[in-house]
Amino acid sequence: MSAPPSRRSGAPSQRAAPEWNNGSVRRSRSWIVVAVLVIASGIGIEVGLQSDSSAASARGRVALPNCAPGQLSISLGQNIAGAGHRAFVLFFVNISSSVCRLEGYPIVVGLNSRGRRVGITRHTPANGVLTAPVHSVRLRPDQTGSSLLQTIGVQLNGRTCVTYESLLVRAPNTRRFFRVPLKWTPGQGPATNGLGVCGTVFVDPVVAGVKRLF
Repeated sequence: MSAPPSRRSGAPSQRAAPEWNNGSVRRSRSWIVVAVLVIASGIGIEVGLQSDSSAASARGRVALPNCAPGQLSISLGQNIAGAGHRAFVLFFVNISSSVCRLEGYPIVVGLNSRGRRVGITRHTPANGVLTAPVHSVRLRPDQTGSSLLQTIGVQLNGRTCVTYESLLVRAPNTRRFFRVPLKWTPGQGPATNGLGVCGTVFVDPVVAGVKRLF
Protein backbone atom coordinates (compact mmCIF):
# COMPACT_ATOMS: atom_id res chain seq x y z
CA MET A 1 0.00 0.00 0.00
CA SER A 2 1.28 3.32 -0.86
CA ALA A 3 1.42 6.00 1.78
CA PRO A 4 -0.96 8.96 1.50
CA PRO A 5 0.54 12.01 -0.11
CA SER A 6 2.09 14.34 2.47
CA ARG A 7 1.00 18.01 2.70
CA ARG A 8 3.66 20.49 1.93
CA SER A 9 4.26 22.86 4.75
CA GLY A 10 4.08 25.89 2.44
CA ALA A 11 0.90 24.92 0.56
CA PRO A 12 -2.10 27.09 1.32
CA SER A 13 -5.05 25.39 2.80
CA GLN A 14 -8.32 25.94 0.93
CA ARG A 15 -11.30 26.57 3.17
CA ALA A 16 -14.87 27.35 2.28
CA ALA A 17 -15.82 31.00 2.84
CA PRO A 18 -18.17 31.34 5.79
CA GLU A 19 -21.78 31.87 4.86
CA TRP A 20 -22.27 34.98 7.10
CA ASN A 21 -19.82 37.14 5.11
CA ASN A 22 -22.15 37.76 2.16
CA GLY A 23 -25.08 38.63 4.39
CA SER A 24 -22.96 40.93 6.53
CA VAL A 25 -21.74 42.79 3.47
CA ARG A 26 -25.26 43.21 2.22
CA ARG A 27 -26.45 44.51 5.58
CA SER A 28 -23.48 46.93 5.76
CA ARG A 29 -24.23 48.28 2.31
CA SER A 30 -27.86 48.81 3.28
CA TRP A 31 -26.89 50.81 6.37
CA ILE A 32 -24.47 52.91 4.29
CA VAL A 33 -27.24 53.72 1.80
CA VAL A 34 -29.61 54.70 4.62
CA ALA A 35 -26.93 56.90 6.24
CA VAL A 36 -26.20 58.66 2.95
CA LEU A 37 -29.89 59.34 2.39
CA VAL A 38 -30.31 60.74 5.89
CA ILE A 39 -27.27 63.02 5.52
CA ALA A 40 -28.38 64.18 2.09
CA SER A 41 -31.85 64.89 3.43
CA GLY A 42 -30.38 66.94 6.28
CA ILE A 43 -28.22 68.92 3.86
CA GLY A 44 -31.23 69.59 1.68
CA ILE A 45 -33.23 70.87 4.63
CA GLU A 46 -30.38 73.12 5.76
CA VAL A 47 -29.82 74.49 2.26
CA GLY A 48 -33.54 75.10 1.90
CA LEU A 49 -33.65 77.00 5.18
CA GLN A 50 -30.62 79.06 4.20
CA SER A 51 -32.17 79.87 0.83
CA ASP A 52 -35.43 80.99 2.46
CA SER A 53 -33.50 83.07 5.00
CA SER A 54 -31.37 84.68 2.26
CA ALA A 55 -34.45 85.52 0.22
CA ALA A 56 -36.15 87.11 3.23
CA SER A 57 -33.00 89.08 4.03
CA ALA A 58 -32.74 90.29 0.42
CA ARG A 59 -36.38 91.44 0.52
CA GLY A 60 -35.59 93.38 3.70
CA ARG A 61 -32.69 95.16 1.96
CA VAL A 62 -34.71 96.59 -0.93
CA ALA A 63 -33.14 99.94 -1.84
CA LEU A 64 -35.15 103.09 -1.35
CA PRO A 65 -36.29 104.72 -4.58
CA ASN A 66 -34.66 107.94 -5.68
CA CYS A 67 -36.67 111.06 -4.97
CA ALA A 68 -38.74 112.00 -8.01
CA PRO A 69 -39.01 115.68 -9.02
CA GLY A 70 -42.66 115.76 -7.93
CA GLN A 71 -41.65 114.73 -4.40
CA LEU A 72 -39.34 117.70 -3.85
CA SER A 73 -39.55 121.37 -3.08
CA ILE A 74 -36.29 123.24 -3.85
CA SER A 75 -35.41 126.65 -2.43
CA LEU A 76 -32.37 128.80 -1.67
CA GLY A 77 -31.50 130.23 1.74
CA GLN A 78 -29.71 133.45 2.66
CA ASN A 79 -26.01 134.14 2.31
CA ILE A 80 -24.20 132.71 5.35
CA ALA A 81 -20.72 134.05 4.57
CA GLY A 82 -19.10 137.46 4.40
CA ALA A 83 -16.02 139.45 3.34
CA GLY A 84 -16.62 138.81 -0.34
CA HIS A 85 -17.29 135.11 0.22
CA ARG A 86 -20.76 133.95 -0.88
CA ALA A 87 -22.29 130.78 0.51
CA PHE A 88 -25.92 129.76 0.06
CA VAL A 89 -27.72 126.68 1.32
CA LEU A 90 -29.84 124.89 -1.26
CA PHE A 91 -32.77 123.09 0.41
CA PHE A 92 -34.48 119.89 -0.80
CA VAL A 93 -37.67 119.13 1.15
CA ASN A 94 -39.64 115.91 0.70
CA ILE A 95 -43.21 117.18 0.22
CA SER A 96 -44.64 113.74 -0.60
CA SER A 97 -46.15 111.10 1.69
CA SER A 98 -43.51 108.45 0.99
CA VAL A 99 -39.84 107.95 1.83
CA CYS A 100 -37.22 108.51 -0.88
CA ARG A 101 -33.50 109.18 -1.10
CA LEU A 102 -31.02 111.65 -2.57
CA GLU A 103 -27.40 110.79 -3.26
CA GLY A 104 -24.70 112.84 -4.93
CA TYR A 105 -24.41 116.35 -6.33
CA PRO A 106 -27.22 118.56 -7.61
CA ILE A 107 -26.76 120.20 -10.99
CA VAL A 108 -26.79 124.00 -10.74
CA VAL A 109 -26.84 126.40 -13.69
CA GLY A 110 -26.69 130.20 -13.36
CA LEU A 111 -29.02 132.32 -15.52
CA ASN A 112 -28.84 136.04 -16.31
CA SER A 113 -31.78 138.42 -16.71
CA ARG A 114 -32.37 137.14 -20.24
CA GLY A 115 -32.53 133.53 -19.10
CA ARG A 116 -29.18 132.67 -20.66
CA ARG A 117 -26.61 130.51 -18.97
CA VAL A 118 -23.74 132.43 -17.38
CA GLY A 119 -20.81 131.62 -15.14
CA ILE A 120 -19.28 128.26 -14.30
CA THR A 121 -20.47 125.73 -11.73
CA ARG A 122 -18.44 122.76 -10.63
CA HIS A 123 -18.66 119.97 -8.08
CA THR A 124 -16.61 120.56 -4.96
CA PRO A 125 -14.22 117.60 -4.43
CA ALA A 126 -15.74 115.19 -1.91
CA ASN A 127 -12.49 115.25 0.10
CA GLY A 128 -12.33 119.04 0.24
CA VAL A 129 -11.84 120.95 3.47
CA LEU A 130 -15.39 122.30 3.66
CA THR A 131 -17.28 119.42 2.10
CA ALA A 132 -18.78 116.16 3.25
CA PRO A 133 -18.35 112.77 1.56
CA VAL A 134 -21.12 111.55 -0.69
CA HIS A 135 -23.77 109.58 1.22
CA SER A 136 -27.23 108.27 0.53
CA VAL A 137 -29.63 110.68 2.28
CA ARG A 138 -32.93 109.18 3.43
CA LEU A 139 -35.76 111.70 3.33
CA ARG A 140 -38.98 110.95 5.17
CA PRO A 141 -42.02 113.14 4.47
CA ASP A 142 -41.28 116.78 5.45
CA GLN A 143 -37.59 116.06 6.04
CA THR A 144 -34.88 118.22 4.50
CA GLY A 145 -31.63 117.57 2.69
CA SER A 146 -29.33 120.38 1.62
CA SER A 147 -26.32 121.34 -0.44
CA LEU A 148 -23.98 124.32 -0.16
CA LEU A 149 -23.15 126.70 -3.01
CA GLN A 150 -19.97 128.76 -2.60
CA THR A 151 -18.33 131.44 -4.71
CA ILE A 152 -16.60 134.86 -4.60
CA GLY A 153 -18.63 138.04 -4.86
CA VAL A 154 -15.86 140.61 -5.32
CA GLN A 155 -13.58 141.19 -8.26
CA LEU A 156 -10.05 139.91 -7.66
CA ASN A 157 -7.05 139.75 -9.99
CA GLY A 158 -8.99 141.04 -12.96
CA ARG A 159 -11.63 138.32 -12.83
CA THR A 160 -14.80 138.91 -14.81
CA CYS A 161 -17.97 139.18 -12.74
CA VAL A 162 -21.43 138.15 -13.91
CA THR A 163 -24.85 138.49 -12.32
CA TYR A 164 -27.00 135.48 -11.59
CA GLU A 165 -30.68 136.46 -11.65
CA SER A 166 -31.86 132.91 -10.98
CA LEU A 167 -30.68 129.33 -10.87
CA LEU A 168 -31.68 126.17 -12.64
CA VAL A 169 -31.37 123.31 -10.15
CA ARG A 170 -31.69 119.60 -10.75
CA ALA A 171 -31.73 117.26 -7.77
CA PRO A 172 -29.35 114.24 -7.84
CA ASN A 173 -30.50 111.31 -9.98
CA THR A 174 -33.40 113.23 -11.54
CA ARG A 175 -33.97 114.75 -14.99
CA ARG A 176 -36.06 117.81 -14.26
CA PHE A 177 -34.72 121.32 -13.58
CA PHE A 178 -36.38 123.75 -11.17
CA ARG A 179 -36.00 127.48 -11.62
CA VAL A 180 -35.01 129.03 -8.29
CA PRO A 181 -35.08 132.85 -7.95
CA LEU A 182 -32.10 134.59 -6.34
CA LYS A 183 -33.45 137.05 -3.80
CA TRP A 184 -31.27 137.69 -0.80
CA THR A 185 -30.32 140.32 1.74
CA PRO A 186 -26.70 141.57 1.56
CA GLY A 187 -25.70 142.51 5.11
CA GLN A 188 -28.23 144.84 6.72
CA GLY A 189 -29.50 146.26 3.43
CA PRO A 190 -32.80 145.59 1.69
CA ALA A 191 -33.48 142.40 -0.21
CA THR A 192 -32.03 142.39 -3.68
CA ASN A 193 -32.53 140.30 -6.78
CA GLY A 194 -29.57 138.71 -8.45
CA LEU A 195 -26.14 137.76 -7.25
CA GLY A 196 -22.82 139.12 -8.45
CA VAL A 197 -20.47 136.21 -9.05
CA CYS A 198 -16.77 136.75 -9.70
CA GLY A 199 -15.55 133.18 -9.78
CA THR A 200 -16.53 129.57 -10.09
CA VAL A 201 -19.60 128.44 -8.14
CA PHE A 202 -18.77 125.25 -6.26
CA VAL A 203 -21.56 122.81 -5.41
CA ASP A 204 -21.37 120.38 -2.48
CA PRO A 205 -23.03 116.94 -2.35
CA VAL A 206 -26.41 116.66 -0.62
CA VAL A 207 -26.34 115.96 3.12
CA ALA A 208 -29.08 115.21 5.62
CA GLY A 209 -30.54 118.23 7.40
CA VAL A 210 -29.15 121.73 6.91
CA LYS A 211 -25.61 122.04 5.60
CA ARG A 212 -23.40 124.37 7.65
CA LEU A 213 -20.46 126.37 6.39
CA PHE A 214 -18.13 125.35 9.23
